[in-house]
Amino acid sequence: MQSGDELLSVGKYAEAESALVLKYSQTNDDSCGFTLAMAQLAIHEAERAKTIFIALIEKSGIKYEHYYSYAGVASWMLKSYADAIDFWQAGSNCGYRDMAGGINIVLLRYFAGIRTGDESVVQKAKTLLSERLKKAWAVHWPSPIARFVLGEISDGELLAIATDPLKHYAIIGEELTQAKFYIGVQGLLSGNTKEYRTQLKSCRLPHESKFAPESYLAPFELQIAAQEERQKTGISDGSSEIS
Repeated sequence: MQSGDELLSVGKYAEAESALVLKYSQTNDDSCGFTLAMAQLAIHEAERAKTIFIALIEKSGIKYEHYYSYAGVASWMLKSYADAIDFWQAGSNCGYRDMAGGINIVLLRYFAGIRTGDESVVQKAKTLLSERLKKAWAVHWPSPIARFVLGEISDGELLAIATDPLKHYAIIGEELTQAKFYIGVQGLLSGNTKEYRTQLKSCRLPHESKFAPESYLAPFELQIAAQEERQKTGISDGSSEIS
């Protein structure tokens, strides 16, 4: 019989969630709780996932960046965009960060600023990215994405780094998803919503991308884009329905 972690790793999200609910109720283990919340995000139970992430944050304080990253993802999926930005901003000060020294959570702030049209959020994120790229550990992923959004490298160069054949296929899946997500974000910045949707569609599923935050955001954003498109169609053909 497969464990909840094993079920999650092969994309059996609902089965994983059921198994992990039981395990978490028995152990109250932080690692189990985090994995459970990841499964809940995958089955679009963002409210339940957010509750767990908040509990983990309250227990650990400003310590683990990934709790804040995914609390923000859960908030975003609930359309609580201001809450998402707040989590991503607070998490930027955590002691334990990604391999590049806290680049990913700032990229999430950058995405949020562009998506909401908040120039202040965008500029603060760009400033912090520039600062963190000067640190010694910024040779690691996802620092190339930061260099891309700041205009230091091209999308082709970014994709070449992400798909380096010397990397393990699972790492490529994660990095390629994140790279394509931000290539799409840059398209959105320039007003190219078609490019944004195209890149989102090419992002891999959570279990295929080592559960990158962007692998959860991409399908949600596609759903929102589809709703917006239906609204435009409804307005143009005289329909009074608003979805």
